[in-house]
Amino acid sequence: MVQKRLDLVNRQLAEECRAHGDGMLIPFGSVNPAWADWEEDVRRCHEQYRMNGLRLYPHIMAMHSMTASSSA
Repeated sequence: MVQKRLDLVNRQLAEECRAHGDGMLIPFGSVNPAWADWEEDVRRCHEQYRMNGLRLYPHIMAMHSMTASSSA
């Protein structure tokens, strides 16, 4: 995902899953905790788009390096 703001991607995913998933597709939202507005993205995924889960970006390896460097 190239977009800085994931809210558009999350909204489109939720709409497509509901419109075409016949109850079989469960949308998971995408959130990047390194971005300043990540908490708003989490809230929006849960409250507005009714998503049951989240996928964190950057991938776990990048987050591990980020936390390792911040604890030093």
